[in-house]
Amino acid sequence: DTTVTVGEADLNEFPEGGRGWLVILGCTCISIMTYGMINAYGVFQTYYATTLFPTHSSLVLSLIGSVQTTLVYMIAPFSVPLTFALSARVSCALGGSLMIISFFLLPRCTQYYQVFLCQGVCYGLGGGIMFPPTLQSPYEWFKTKRALANACSVFGTCVGGIIWPILFKHMEKKNGFAWTCRTIGFLYIPLVVAVCSLLQQPLDEKFTKNMSDKHKLMKEWIIVLKNWRLNLLLFSNALGMLGSYCGIFFLDYFAVKLNPTSTVSEYIVVLYNAFGGPGRLISCILADRFGRLNILLVFLFFCFVFPLILWMPSIPAQNLTVFAVFTSAWGVALAGFFAIFPVSMGQLFGINGSEARVGLFLLTSGPGPLIGTMIASSFIPTGSHNDLKIINSFYGLSGFCGGIMFLSFLTCLWLRLSVSTK
Repeated sequence: DTTVTVGEADLNEFPEGGRGWLVILGCTCISIMTYGMINAYGVFQTYYATTLFPTHSSLVLSLIGSVQTTLVYMIAPFSVPLTFALSARVSCALGGSLMIISFFLLPRCTQYYQVFLCQGVCYGLGGGIMFPPTLQSPYEWFKTKRALANACSVFGTCVGGIIWPILFKHMEKKNGFAWTCRTIGFLYIPLVVAVCSLLQQPLDEKFTKNMSDKHKLMKEWIIVLKNWRLNLLLFSNALGMLGSYCGIFFLDYFAVKLNPTSTVSEYIVVLYNAFGGPGRLISCILADRFGRLNILLVFLFFCFVFPLILWMPSIPAQNLTVFAVFTSAWGVALAGFFAIFPVSMGQLFGINGSEARVGLFLLTSGPGPLIGTMIASSFIPTGSHNDLKIINSFYGLSGFCGGIMFLSFLTCLWLRLSVSTK
């Protein structure tokens, strides 16, 4: 089926609120625990690079965060059927338990491979099992407000990205790394309870149209992949993931190298996420009003422009103020990218077959963070104590970010023009 629409593909009326907003609140808690923590990994990486594993290269240390991110994306498609089979509450309880265990085990890790298995693998598996409702629920409960519902669903990404770095920076200095991790683990417990209490599934069959009862997962993927426009959308998103995370994970490290004693450097990750929150809401409100692909293109444009016109100039001047402006602006631009892409599928293709499309969206998002971070790490000299040399190496990293995001923009533009030139 290659049918695509400029407006909304779904003809049925949806609840558009009520209990649905409580479900979205539960999804917000999920995103606080999953990508809220992933967006905060930069503070962990800086701690590992300066204190716990100072002799390890940036590539090796970034693998923990990138594997964590990749596993959440690549496990999630296979946990979508699990969510429908066992209920969202059971799957979220299972995933949340794995994440809690990982934080209680992390203080006992003394070797790199132990941290990798605990924070990278165990946490990533838990997040992958828990994450699918944050993308699926807006499809099931909303139509005209679907983009706004999705923005609220993933708003916790920014909330977590603010809370966790502040907590880590303050507690690690006063109470040490071990009690910082245990505190995070304890805080996850009420969040998991809240998620299991708020999520409700399934809706009436006319809203959910659960496809897993009819076909096996792989067969459904083959069916929806026959739509070449969906392939184009997935490819554009995959490029965006490749170009974004390689920059996100190194924001904290670059700021510390510019000025290790500045308060701005210490909270640069918080700044990124603080501007990302309003960016998600504003972009999705605009997307519901003016069309999701239209607004997505606007935000993708700034995603590739800002690294080139703001990050690069901050390197020769070693100007932390310019870099802070870049971090804020890029936080807004990337927020629109992350928020609008998933709901664009709903506008173009409708809810019928959404389980398979959401699964493919997550699966194709997975390799980007891992590959992109590995490429970004290759620009940074290994074992160098020359801060100037390290700072100058970010020319390549920022250029790579901007270039890949430009390719994502062009691919999305092709998709938009294929739907309508108006």
